[in-house]
Amino acid sequence: QAYVTATKANTDRGTRHTNTQPLPLDDDNTVRPMMAIIDLINNQDANTDPLTRENTIDFDNSADPSSVTFLVDPAIRVHTLQGNNIAVANNLSQNQSTQFRTDLAPQSSCATLRTLYVKNFTSRTLSAIDVAGFMHDGRLAQNVSNIATVTEEKLSPTELAGLQEFYHSDTPEMGPEGYMTCASCHFGGGHDGRVWDITNMGEGLRNTLSLNGASGTRFGLLHWSANFDEVQDFEIQIEQLNGGEGLIPGLTFSGQTPLELTTTGQSDRLDALAAYVNGLGQDTVKRSPYRTYSGELTAAAMRGQQIYQQDNCDTCHTGLAYRDGLTHDVGTITTTSGNRLNGPLTAIRTPSLIELWDSAPYFHDGSAQTLAEVFSRGDHARNYNPEQLSDIQAFLFSIDRELYIEDEVTP
Repeated sequence: QAYVTATKANTDRGTRHTNTQPLPLDDDNTVRPMMAIIDLINNQDANTDPLTRENTIDFDNSADPSSVTFLVDPAIRVHTLQGNNIAVANNLSQNQSTQFRTDLAPQSSCATLRTLYVKNFTSRTLSAIDVAGFMHDGRLAQNVSNIATVTEEKLSPTELAGLQEFYHSDTPEMGPEGYMTCASCHFGGGHDGRVWDITNMGEGLRNTLSLNGASGTRFGLLHWSANFDEVQDFEIQIEQLNGGEGLIPGLTFSGQTPLELTTTGQSDRLDALAAYVNGLGQDTVKRSPYRTYSGELTAAAMRGQQIYQQDNCDTCHTGLAYRDGLTHDVGTITTTSGNRLNGPLTAIRTPSLIELWDSAPYFHDGSAQTLAEVFSRGDHARNYNPEQLSDIQAFLFSIDRELYIEDEVTP
C-alpha cells in the first residue's frame, strides 16, 4: 500500500448546484483533511466507492495534511498537518496516538532509528523529534529541537509574518475547528483548480484564481467580480466562510461591503498577511513547460502570437500584465454566475493570461475545460482552423514570467 495526504474539496455543495442539496458552504463543510490509500497490487485507489469513506482516513479538526512517513517500527505511521503545526504519530498495533509539536507549517518528514525529522516551511526550520520513547513504551513527551535552515531570508519581517498567517489555521481567529487556511485553496500562492459555490456570500460560482504574479491590488480590484479593493478584505471570508473570529477584533462587517469599509490598518496580523500577498510578483510566476529547452517561444507559439495580436486580444488582455484591470461583459454571465456583493453581476474582471497552461478550468465559473471551449463562447468565439487553434494555444500556454511585467514597471 501507499499513503497519500490530501484535502477533500466540497465543491459539490452550494445553493446554485442543481444536483445537490441547496446548502451553503461553511467552516465545517468546505475543505477537510484526509489520507488516501493506494492499492499497489491492483494499481488503484483502495477506495472503490467514492460515496463512502471505505479505505480512506479522515482527520478531524485539522488542516492541510502535508506528508506521511513510517518510523523504524513499521506499526507507527506519522502524518504532518501543515495548517496546525503538528505531527501525529499513530501506533497501529497498540491503538495509540500522540501529537508532536513542530515549528510552523510542517511540509515533509522522514525518520531514522530514533529521530523524526520534519521540514517546517514558514519558520524556515527543521524539527528533530526524539521518538525512541514513544516507540519503546508509548511515552508522549518527546524532546524536540528546531534547527534553523535559512541564513538570509528573502522576505521582509512583515512579509514573513504574513506567510506564516497564510499557512496557519489559527483557532479561533481563522476558524473554530482549525479546518481552513489560505493555503488550503492557494497552496504556494497558486490555485486549487476548483470552482466554489459562494452564493451565500453574495456571489455565485467562482473559479479559484492564482495569487501569484498579481501583487495583490496592483492591477485593480480583486476577484472575478471586483468585489475587494484591499487584500485585507479577506477578513470577511475569514469571518463569514471560515467562521473564525477574524484577525480584526470584533465583528468587522455589519452591513457594509468590502468596498465600503476600510480594513487596512485595523490589524497588524491582517496587514502582514496583505504584505505577503502583495509581494507575490513576477518571480512567483511559474515557468512554462511549453517553451523550448532553452526557454524560447516555439515556432508555433510565435505564429500564435501573431494571431493573438491580429485578433486584438490585447484590447482587454493588455500590456505585459495581460490584463486591463477593468470589468467587461463578454457573454459568459449565466444564471449560476450569481451576484456581486449581493447585487446584480453585470461584468467580469479581466483575468491575466499568465500560467494558462496550469490554470484550467477557465472563465469565472469554470465552464470552459479547455482553451478550445474558450474560443467557442461569447466575445471570445473565433473560427480558427485546427492549425490556428494549436498555434494560439501554444502562445497562450507559453506566457510565463519571461513575458510578464516586472515588479518595478508601472502597469
